Amino acid sequence: MLTRDERDGIHIVRMHHGRANALDLEFLEELRKQFEQAAPACVLVGTGSIFSAGVDLRRFLDEGDDYVDAFLDRLDACLRALFTSDVPHVACLNGHAIAGGGVLAFACDETIAARGAGRIGVPELLVGVPFPAMALEIVRDRAPRATWTRLLLRGETIPMEEAAALGIVDEVVEADRLEGRSIERARALADICPAAFRETKRALRRSAMERYRTALAHEGKSRAVWKSDACRDAMRRYVEHTLGASRER
Repeated sequence: MLTRDERDGIHIVRMHHGRANALDLEFLEELRKQFEQAAPACVLVGTGSIFSAGVDLRRFLDEGDDYVDAFLDRLDACLRALFTSDVPHVACLNGHAIAGGGVLAFACDETIAARGAGRIGVPELLVGVPFPAMALEIVRDRAPRATWTRLLLRGETIPMEEAAALGIVDEVVEADRLEGRSIERARALADICPAAFRETKRALRRSAMERYRTALAHEGKSRAVWKSDACRDAMRRYVEHTLGASRER
């Protein structure tokens, strides 16, 4: 699921879970453990043409309500671990970062994308599900307010070059420079006084975490939608229309 190596003191974590790095219970747990590890800085990268295509929708449809609860609990823990990590994280976007994959990228401290590599976005509403509290706060924190309607309500996915112009992605480089540039940016963050970085990042994240804790009081309503027949019907239509014969998101 994950391969870890080190270059110039920077931890490089490569995701290789199936063909699309689809998020399921086991993969989320491995990611959470990784995000809780100490390191000077970390680069998170996918494989092939996909960073991560989000939730494994086919498995989700095959499972029952117990899986929904377990999945949302692990998704929350994974995203919270990354978003609040004291370790600088750089998302190295080698390809599409969609839905939960987009949220993973947004939760990092910087995002570097390969030119022409794909799109980034969070089409949860098109899938038929509401945003979990932590995921929503991560997108709100990362994306400029002017993009919220396009990203959150319309569910648009945006080419990386346009995403950079909108301030959603930090930088776009040629594909052959992607990993090297991501490591450079991680090294630059690692060179900042760790205590100063930690306290500043915590201050920047504080408002989002306060909204997240408030939103948890209403999380039961959101989960009820995730478990509803209407949600599963919408998800099934999305899978059939968008994924076609592919066996994995």
